Amino acid sequence: MNNSWHKGMDHELVGRFWWLLVGVLLTYAPAAQGFERGGVTIEAKTIKLSRTTDQIEASGNVHLSAINSTSKVKLVADARKVTITLLTSANQAGQLRGIEAIKSAEFEGPVKMVYAAPKMIKDDTGKNTTQVMVTTTATADRATFDGLQGVAILLGNVKVVQDDPSIFAEPAVMTGDKASINLKSAREPGEYDFRIESSDGPSRIEIVPRQLAKQ
Repeated sequence: MNNSWHKGMDHELVGRFWWLLVGVLLTYAPAAQGFERGGVTIEAKTIKLSRTTDQIEASGNVHLSAINSTSKVKLVADARKVTITLLTSANQAGQLRGIEAIKSAEFEGPVKMVYAAPKMIKDDTGKNTTQVMVTTTATADRATFDGLQGVAILLGNVKVVQDDPSIFAEPAVMTGDKASINLKSAREPGEYDFRIESSDGPSRIEIVPRQLAKQ
């Protein structure tokens, strides 16, 4: 018998076995879990649902999207772990959609949140109006969202970038230890859009105001 022939066959068999094993592992790799209700979609490695409390606990590469297809308001978040309570019991008729269907949410980081909502603004002439999307992108170590109050609180290594063409010529950038972001679709006069705080060092805001046309 030719030993070199046997060695070649052994290498070929080992190679085939290796690729077969890889194929098996890929085939049986745990798939991401999914949840959808009321315009709220959650994808994660693990999702636990409590029907008695309307609470969902998701962990492992969590991706949350809450979209109201009518108002065009959208909240998208990525985190290591998310615990969210929906307004399901008070929303039997399904009137609440997307972010409006969220009672509360807790995010463990790192956290990235993107909130977008339409806004009517005047052009540079001050005569015509057009609709734009105002986008707020925030990153932090952890965060909470109070759906009843419409406020998101971000904590630890916070950075907020707000792109609002009606106010800023360029996106505003805010950094600090804590940020409060007002996500209400309708605000009372004098209500803040965002607030940035720091416990030790200074908070920082960089803005370039938009030059409004003379009326």
